[in-house]
Amino acid sequence: MTTTPTEAAPQIASGFPTTPLFDRHDGTFFKPSPSSTAEHCIGFWSNVAIPDEIITQLETAYYQTRLNEVQKQVDDQVEAWAQQWITENPKPKRESHVAEWNARFAVDREAFMGPLREGLQKERPMRLDMYDSRQLVRAAQMMYHIPSHKKFPVEENLKVRDHQIELYNEVLTVEEIQTRYRFLKIHYCLERIFKDNTMGEMLEEMRTMNSVLGVTRDMMIEAQRVQNY
Repeated sequence: MTTTPTEAAPQIASGFPTTPLFDRHDGTFFKPSPSSTAEHCIGFWSNVAIPDEIITQLETAYYQTRLNEVQKQVDDQVEAWAQQWITENPKPKRESHVAEWNARFAVDREAFMGPLREGLQKERPMRLDMYDSRQLVRAAQMMYHIPSHKKFPVEENLKVRDHQIELYNEVLTVEEIQTRYRFLKIHYCLERIFKDNTMGEMLEEMRTMNSVLGVTRDMMIEAQRVQNY
């Protein structure tokens, strides 16, 4: 029987070995080779060259994200505190006592907010140590590109999570670094180098939004106080 070229093509193609997708050694930081094994994932991200711009972006994004995170927690807790304070300390009916009431509210609010902010800042680092940043980038990429436990043996996934990273003052596993720094939330700053001040504009927008939120919450607290007239 005569074979047509179309029918023969798959047979010819099947004679060539498949080009492997996983565990290749030709990847770069921005075009990494996907990993099926912990050995490849750890080895690749332990040795690939990291652009200095990426390290700067991670440091900047992490710091601004932590500031916003702490501010939001402060705002939420201060708002709840203010409502409780006003409930326990109703606004005086006599106008002559209002100024004193306002002053006491401001003093008590500051006394509550100061230790609160300090405590929240101590929960996780506010900045990345300059000696640790490059190592933290490697750990963040290992976690992000970890072998899928759904596609590959779960042991490979766990080996990456348990891999130890040497930092300046301590040694942490990839999992412990993710728990402390939560880099998966800001992975966008590791995916490309932001040019034309794109990164700066984005962070400035984040700062503006944070400032607006703070003003809005202060207005809500004041409105609550007015309702207690």
